[in-house]
Amino acid sequence: MISPADVRSADRRRNRVQPDVFAVRLVDGKQPSYPYDLTDVLLIIEVESPNNPQLDYQIKRKLYLSRGVPEYWIVNAAAQIVSRWRAVDDPGAVFDRRIEWHPAGMPAPLVIDLPSLFDDALG
Repeated sequence: MISPADVRSADRRRNRVQPDVFAVRLVDGKQPSYPYDLTDVLLIIEVESPNNPQLDYQIKRKLYLSRGVPEYWIVNAAAQIVSRWRAVDDPGAVFDRRIEWHPAGMPAPLVIDLPSLFDDALG
């Protein structure tokens, strides 16, 4: 999914967020009902905000990971890197060549060649 699309916490009347890109789990082979719940989300990807990177690296990271999102990435287009966290207390990892995502039940990982991605996106 890509933004604009709402993801909400248990109280669906408030606490709405709009990740830049995210993947949701299928429920009985179907997409869950909209607006999506944070418990439906398997991966959130944010593109670093140039005006407020603290929002992505601190506030959103803690919010998503503390609410059960299993993986959180931040794309830094200027540095051409992707940072990844898998838990609130995870110190994170930085990738500049390739990144893989392999959620349970997926037969093979999604592998992204980062130099090719940035070259395609940025020219």
